Amino acid sequence: MGRIEPVSEHSGASSTADFWLSILLPRLSRADTCSSAYVSTLRNERAAVASLLLILDARINACAPVSRLPPEVTSTIFSYLLGQERYEHTEVAGHVARTVPWVRLTHVCRQWRHVFLNNAALWRHLVLPLPPKWSEVLLERSQHAPLMITFSTEGLDRKTSRPPQPHWLPVATLERVDYIETFGYEGDEGLDQLLRTPAPLLEDAQLDGVRSSYLFADNAPRLRVLNMSGAHAFPWTASFFPNLVDLKVDKVDESSQSAAEYVAGLRRLSRIETLHLRYCLKPFSSAQPSYTSQISLPSLRVLWIAGRVSQCVGFLRHMQAPDMIALHVVCHANGLSDFSMVYPFLAPRRGYVADPFRYIGFYSTDAYRVTVSGGLTDEDCAVCRMFDLRWKTSDRVVDCVRALCEEIGVRHLRVLSMNLSAGVTDPLLSRETWLDEFGAAVELHTLETSGKAGMALCMRLSASTDSDGTCQPQPPGAMRGESYILWPRLRTLKLEGVSLARCFSQDDGVQEGDESFGVSVGEVLLRALERRQQRGAPLGKLALIRCGATRQWLRRAEDSVGCVSATGDKT
Repeated sequence: MGRIEPVSEHSGASSTADFWLSILLPRLSRADTCSSAYVSTLRNERAAVASLLLILDARINACAPVSRLPPEVTSTIFSYLLGQERYEHTEVAGHVARTVPWVRLTHVCRQWRHVFLNNAALWRHLVLPLPPKWSEVLLERSQHAPLMITFSTEGLDRKTSRPPQPHWLPVATLERVDYIETFGYEGDEGLDQLLRTPAPLLEDAQLDGVRSSYLFADNAPRLRVLNMSGAHAFPWTASFFPNLVDLKVDKVDESSQSAAEYVAGLRRLSRIETLHLRYCLKPFSSAQPSYTSQISLPSLRVLWIAGRVSQCVGFLRHMQAPDMIALHVVCHANGLSDFSMVYPFLAPRRGYVADPFRYIGFYSTDAYRVTVSGGLTDEDCAVCRMFDLRWKTSDRVVDCVRALCEEIGVRHLRVLSMNLSAGVTDPLLSRETWLDEFGAAVELHTLETSGKAGMALCMRLSASTDSDGTCQPQPPGAMRGESYILWPRLRTLKLEGVSLARCFSQDDGVQEGDESFGVSVGEVLLRALERRQQRGAPLGKLALIRCGATRQWLRRAEDSVGCVSATGDKT
């Protein structure tokens, strides 16, 4: 076909139709309308017109804004899309397998297909199991780009699907792989054999349940990030250790390893910045530190350990970490007294008085199981000390709260979270307990609580000052006769599961004659909010979760609080 002349923007549709008809009709008029050749001519003309329409459609598509994007930008957009949803699952003959839905993007238009086929990075991520033909296609189109391989049973029905057999594996070695992740493939012989091959390009390995003793053939010079969980043993003597910057070890078999092997391996982590050791510190429970067994990690920035108190303390005694690190400790203790063993390692060497805890949270699922979390943070640097103490206790939760507050102090608390379940006979936190244990936290700016503890808090806030400015029982350190506001810097209050419609009674520890007796929790809270506003200490934010707040109540609260939100209720 000849060259198509551009159509003027001012030419009308009639002139365009006339032009094409003037060309087509003379060709058709010379044909014999009764012969078979005429039908063949019509078909040929129709095929030519269809080809012409494809050319016109391609030119129209090329004028669209999305088609004028540079190929590099289009490839970047596709890479984000692939990161969101790479694979979907289909069931064929009782077996669930993955398919590659994003390949449909290559069917949209010629330009998108060209971008996809010419960008090897878009084809380099394999999530197995995949049908063998898809594995072959991905390997071919990834060309020589480094591969990312994920072995995962997520989304597959384990009753009808089995992990891929060795002949399903798309690669025999890890020579092209720079990222590998395994999940749910414990004991797979093909995978174990693959993990024993050299990995010269590997930079990140996330391994779950592997049993390979000769990991990566001791040849992974570029490995920087290693996460192993549920392994039969950990390769503390591997040659690639000195290059690691991020190491996470979780629940590995400790039966065949000693504290000396741990120490020797950790000493080789000269570049390590982030170290997580979860439930794998048993060899340190009885190990005594010595000058030759000290571990010095000069580049360490984050240390996260978990286990029994004796194991965590034994490990920390071997450590010589920089002062300016983030330390997270999760302990399973036999009693609250075990906290005194861990506490000396939580406070930085600059001293407890200079660096008190500024966050503490109490959580319980029943009257005898308690979790306490606390932390020290400095907004100007990366210093952070966090602990999470979990224990079963025969004592009352209130006694545990009191003991821990005496141990760490509360004067400099800024964030307090109190999510305690209901006790057997009485509220876990009375309004007196709120005042006695936390009344001295003059820097408190965020408070979260739930249940009966939240009801008692509403009474405590309301009783901090009464309407004529005289004082109720004062917090520790307050001058007699001095007017005060409890927690004057409090700006955020979050209540969860506190029924605003419930009225206080003797069951809540409120006696007749008390100003809160027979009054709803919501009304008591509104009084407290109004009084704080009048005394120059208004809340900036009030968040209610499943508290039964009505629209009328919320409108009243908005008069005293800058921002009020309620979720989980039909207001």
